[in-house]
Amino acid sequence: LYTVEFYPEEGKYHYDGHRACGISFSPQETKAHAGKCPVCGKSLTIGVLSRVEQLADRPEGFVLPNAIPFKSFIPLDEIVAESLGVTTKTKRVNEAYMKLCEGLGGELRILDDVDTADIAAFGYDVVAEGIKRMRENKVKRVAGYDGEYGRITLFDEHEHKDISSQKSLF
Repeated sequence: LYTVEFYPEEGKYHYDGHRACGISFSPQETKAHAGKCPVCGKSLTIGVLSRVEQLADRPEGFVLPNAIPFKSFIPLDEIVAESLGVTTKTKRVNEAYMKLCEGLGGELRILDDVDTADIAAFGYDVVAEGIKRMRENKVKRVAGYDGEYGRITLFDEHEHKDISSQKSLF
């Protein structure tokens, strides 16, 4: 029916860049700077997306009529961690992850099929909102470059606290 993927921007070499100077560029920005770091003048490390554009024989976003669709997922433990404002290695994240998986049928089912109201009913309203945003592709992307991993996030810095403190109007 479809394939499941992670977000490619999380890769260490998705964009072009120069880590020492904190420069991260899209392929178009790299071309505009002639492949050079605007801070120190050295050559940028060219990322995967630039290579894809070099090899492409069709425009960005083109989809073959018979192509199998895909969905991009964020691992459940990362969604839980972000919703709690902690790292994935904490006991709280592990306990929440296990409770959700045992109660709702496993990680992939939760990420793809379980109604977000059912997730919220387990006491995880912020996780439910994060999963809703992921399903709607409403994520914030910071592409990796020159050996630095990219980041995919669902909430602004303190937004998860606002969501969890909202009360129902009815």
